[in-house]
Amino acid sequence: MTMLGSAGAEVEDPAGEVLLGDLDRGDVPGLVLPEEVVTSLAGQLAERARSGEPVTLTGPGGLLTGVIGQVLQAGLAAELCAHLDGPGGDGGENRRNGSSAKTLNTEVGPVRLAVPRDRGGSFDPVLVPKQATRSDGLNAVIISLYAKGMSVRDIARHVRQTAGVDLSADTISRVTDGALEGMREWQHRPLEPFYPVVYIDALVAKVRDGAAVRNKAVNIAVGIDDGGAKRVLGIWVAAAEGCGTPTGSFGPVPAAA
Repeated sequence: MTMLGSAGAEVEDPAGEVLLGDLDRGDVPGLVLPEEVVTSLAGQLAERARSGEPVTLTGPGGLLTGVIGQVLQAGLAAELCAHLDGPGGDGGENRRNGSSAKTLNTEVGPVRLAVPRDRGGSFDPVLVPKQATRSDGLNAVIISLYAKGMSVRDIARHVRQTAGVDLSADTISRVTDGALEGMREWQHRPLEPFYPVVYIDALVAKVRDGAAVRNKAVNIAVGIDDGGAKRVLGIWVAAAEGCGTPTGSFGPVPAAA
């Protein structure tokens, strides 16, 4: 999904004035809201705070949830317009045909959307795919927490508390299983027959070992190909640095290395 990026510039307020710093520079990554939009949002937050209403950034009713919902809604409308004007518009015979309600669970909270439809049924949005119920960012959060050793139920509890999103244990298991399947595909990818330079390094990470989480060495074999590009050839976990064999379950190192 499309995300709103925030600038990393420092914001100082020495005399009650907001200095936007690098926000107006062209090298800021991501999308930056126009100043008038930011001013309007800040005014709404201040008004809520003065009236005693809760001011939240994430979760149901949060600022970021609302902004993302509005941006996605506008993006879906723009996608449908482009579709109707393009080859999928059936020469002008295709028309809008209402919308269907959808909840997209994101890393900042659930977002309610009205996904537009076309009469011909050929509109397939890219911004929010038809079958999508979670954002890629939320999937990344789930995988990251799982990799850090959290159980499926602990992940569900954490996501519920931080983003207000209810996920079942089966849903989280499907996300992590999908990541493992991608890892298995990476393990069996074809490698070059020869790498001029190969080096192995290790970092200590917490790895789930049965019911416990222990410190183990994650050994990484990196090769430099003929073009000078670095390629990760294999990753394997051992009790200590230098232990084990580089042909473990995390991908083999070619014999030519």
